[in-house]
Amino acid sequence: MQKKILKSKNTTKKTVRNPSIVPVKKTKNTPVYYQCMSACCQKGKKITQVARECKQNSPALIAQRTKQVKELQKALTVVQKFAKSLEAVLVNNY
Repeated sequence: MQKKILKSKNTTKKTVRNPSIVPVKKTKNTPVYYQCMSACCQKGKKITQVARECKQNSPALIAQRTKQVKELQKALTVVQKFAKSLEAVLVNNY
């Protein structure tokens, strides 16, 4: 009787990376993500669905939040200029 030698097949495949393709690092903005989670969860949606939506929409949310921050900074500079001019007027009159 002859014994058969069974060779196991290697099921792992080696992946070859193309050096010209560089993976893009995703930007994370945790406060924006949690604001999205909070807003959507209050609407009564399932948390897994909300998490998926917030994760998928994160680039748009980050852009929107950045725009809001710029607008707030602009408004703050206007208020600061007004406060300085008001202070100057009050100091000169008294």
